Amino acid sequence: MQPPIAPLTPPSSRSADERKLSRLFRALDGQSRQTLLDFAEFLAARSGDIETTTETPTELTSQDLGIPKPSILEQSVREPRPA
Repeated sequence: MQPPIAPLTPPSSRSADERKLSRLFRALDGQSRQTLLDFAEFLAARSGDIETTTETPTELTSQDLGIPKPSILEQSVREPRPA
């Protein structure tokens, strides 16, 4: 388990949402923390509020995520039968 992250500003000067987000972040495991950080960077970049890191994201495949490939039948699109 990772050590708790010290707040950057005193808790009294942070909003309730910031305190809640910090508390939730500390409760997550390492992989979930990284996912949350990646999502926060995505949202910030989308809104143009901040610059995101210059790290190149790792390309993941469905195999990396353990997602099975759909069968041929699942891939085909069924057309509605004429009435």
